[in-house]
Amino acid sequence: MNSTLERRAVSTEDESAPAGLSIFDFPSAQPLTRGRALVVEDNPINQRVIVQMIEKRGFRADVASNGLEALDCLSRTAYDLVLMDCQMPVMDGYEATREIRRLEGSNRHTPIIAVTANAMVGDREKCIAAGMDDYLSKPVKIEALEAMLNRWRADGAENQTAAQEPSINENDVLDHTALDGLRDLQEDGEDDLIKELIEIYIADAPSYIADISLAVESANAHAMERAAHTLKGSSASLGANLLAAACLEMEKLGRSNSVEGAPELLAHVEREFERARRALEAML
Repeated sequence: MNSTLERRAVSTEDESAPAGLSIFDFPSAQPLTRGRALVVEDNPINQRVIVQMIEKRGFRADVASNGLEALDCLSRTAYDLVLMDCQMPVMDGYEATREIRRLEGSNRHTPIIAVTANAMVGDREKCIAAGMDDYLSKPVKIEALEAMLNRWRADGAENQTAAQEPSINENDVLDHTALDGLRDLQEDGEDDLIKELIEIYIADAPSYIADISLAVESANAHAMERAAHTLKGSSASLGANLLAAACLEMEKLGRSNSVEGAPELLAHVEREFERARRALEAML
């Protein structure tokens, strides 16, 4: 698929850019004058949405797909803000944040905002304990992001944001307020953002479900938790909140190191995905 999600290499004329780092070539609604942000996120849909939001609010955004890449970026570039996913392959956000704080010492303190789909008791405290400064829940709401950017580009006051589980309307397969929020990110003349995200989602989601199924069959609670977490984030970003809620139940089960009842939960996830897929395909 020839998608605007494809990354382009940073120009070698920009000596402040990390070598080999890629960023998204998105139009911005305002001059990029507020600073430079690093988005650390392994989910391509979440990458696309968050970078679009950030750049339309005046930041230049670079992307790292895991904590190890983030450390490399930060070793080369002084960022004004880091938006850090917590669960990623290679190196997760907690470990990456602890290493960033160790390397910075007392000489510098880069604001690090946890951006996570977790909505479980103690998750915010775990982020703060790792050295993160604040907490933003997925799917990211534009108002919450704007408040976060203003706070950490202003006085750095402590945030009291609490993580929210996806809102659920049992009568709707899709939460159209989430889709309307994505439409608001798109400027006249740009490629159809929602169409692009739906195509990516429909192509990728079956592999996540297959990973969940394999984890259930092999009684691998950790792998089940990880795959359910990833599918939950993508689903919530596109307003498939019933599916996201089903994934959350599987994630909670995996986090408790159990697969008891997982086959029934998997069947529920599969049913909700088929409903969400049909609803999303109808929008193409």
